[in-house]
Amino acid sequence: MLRPPEMLQWKAPPSLTETKFCNLCCKQGATKRCGPCKTSYCSAACQRKDWPSHKKCCGLAARIRAVPRNDQAVYETGVATALGVDAGAVAFAVPTARHPETCAICLEEFSFQGGHIYMNCCSQFIHLRCSQQKLKYDLREDPFGMTGNQACPLCRAPSPPIERAAGDRVIVERLRGHVARADASAQYQMGCDLIHGSLPILGRDVAEGLKLLEASARGGGFGSLMGAQKLAYLYIYDRAVNPEDYDLGRRGVNYAAKVARQGGLGCMVVLAECYLKGYFVEQDQAKAVKLLACAAFRGDDRAKNLLAHTSWDKPSLARADAKWPAPLADLPEPCA
Repeated sequence: MLRPPEMLQWKAPPSLTETKFCNLCCKQGATKRCGPCKTSYCSAACQRKDWPSHKKCCGLAARIRAVPRNDQAVYETGVATALGVDAGAVAFAVPTARHPETCAICLEEFSFQGGHIYMNCCSQFIHLRCSQQKLKYDLREDPFGMTGNQACPLCRAPSPPIERAAGDRVIVERLRGHVARADASAQYQMGCDLIHGSLPILGRDVAEGLKLLEASARGGGFGSLMGAQKLAYLYIYDRAVNPEDYDLGRRGVNYAAKVARQGGLGCMVVLAECYLKGYFVEQDQAKAVKLLACAAFRGDDRAKNLLAHTSWDKPSLARADAKWPAPLADLPEPCA
């Protein structure tokens, strides 16, 4: 496959995990840091307002930050020691490497946190930044689209028509063709579209969408892992999908474990929260610490916050309704 030379020369924009947010007002681009623990703030005023609550965890966050990060096993042991939790005997297998799936254009690994887009023509995932760079190249070469160069960078199939109804018909026809061949990526994408109702021509059918996601999770490749991650979020947190079925919650925990073992940071944090608060599993602080330390070692900010802001010295963290977690407000949306 021939690629324009310009597509191999751009630099990737900073990811959301590299962008700092104020710990109080959540303003993006925070440049101030707390001295001991390096928590981000946008101004000294925000830091002063947050100090009454932040001082309770500042020392713990500083001890976690001081743990050497040159080796994952050493880091996990050091974090457990800083928290006063014995995680040495935990048998849960956390990954030492990421999944092997890579973008066909830039050859970099995909992230489970997003930043990729599904190509409905060839049923492949590519990085969103690669798609955007290809679009910039096409518009520079053909600003008015007169030569029909707006095509898939992988299979060169033409893009769907701009008109919404006609474009949706082409997308659905392509998706149904891939789903008929039991393609896991297409099953994941069509399942998300049905659950969220993002394609008006398909409508909204949660039951059918869940069937497609289940079929996707049984397949292989990156689409299968994305399907398992989506099911984990829906079965654990979404009361509309799982109002009071404990077995479905356990199924979501199993899907989260599957993705966590392949390096999914979001599912590591979800699984740790289940062990920490007793959602569909027995409480186990040691497993929660091991999972959070693994995610924090790989740069997940939510894992770092949970490690620093959780009261690890309390004997019981369970509530009366611990098996039913509060719904998440920031569930990942399906790929466009």
